[in-house]
Amino acid sequence: MLPVWLGVVVAQPPPATLSGRVVEDSSSRPVAGAQITIGATGRAVLSDSLGAFTAVGVPVGVHIVGVRAVGYVPTELRMVFGEGQRIEVDLVISQQSRTLAGVTVTARSVPAFLRDFDARRQMAQGRFLDTTDIAPYVNSQLATLLASKVPGVRQVRFGGRTALASSRGIASMERIPGGDVMDQQLGAPKACYVQIVIDNVSVYQGQVDEPLFNADNVNLQALAAIEYYTVSNRPNEFKRAGGGACGTLVLWTKR
Repeated sequence: MLPVWLGVVVAQPPPATLSGRVVEDSSSRPVAGAQITIGATGRAVLSDSLGAFTAVGVPVGVHIVGVRAVGYVPTELRMVFGEGQRIEVDLVISQQSRTLAGVTVTARSVPAFLRDFDARRQMAQGRFLDTTDIAPYVNSQLATLLASKVPGVRQVRFGGRTALASSRGIASMERIPGGDVMDQQLGAPKACYVQIVIDNVSVYQGQVDEPLFNADNVNLQALAAIEYYTVSNRPNEFKRAGGGACGTLVLWTKR
């Protein structure tokens, strides 16, 4: 309903739309699963596997647009949105350094996602790592931790990047993933790449021509828990459409 002031109907200005991509500053490579927030409006969207996003219904005015992604430095920029304006922009973020910061431990209640993690661990149908398992590897790469703790997952190195694949074989797949054009130019082989879920958002599904997830971007110090499932023991909550044919790796960050 339009607002009424002294009996006069006041038309609201048409909102704006923000769209574009989230990319790495060093390579312009798309960043999947990044969260884009629009100031104090409470609006938030996630970038897809190509780094693309669209935020509709942005109120007219000046807003701080924030960008956050696992393994990247949070970024903010001030943007002006006009009536009915459609803004397209590339949001550039930088990878975090691996220098360890000091940690202050305070008492707090257990987050819901960790309670669910513990409940699934009790069923013993996958592989589960918590902070006790992760802590000795905080100066290492995610692939190194998985090679030591999670049988069935192997690292695939190409062009200075690391993707994660199942070691169970690929005979059952009709079309074998091999990354996008950029991955292929860097030498990525075809393999049974595992689905990646971060904080309940699927950032890689193992589709043909989908950009591969670079496991080197994951900061182990930021992780609270890790789960891994084969196709046969994957819980319903992680069955994403078209994903998980080669297994599912679930990462939970500290919040």
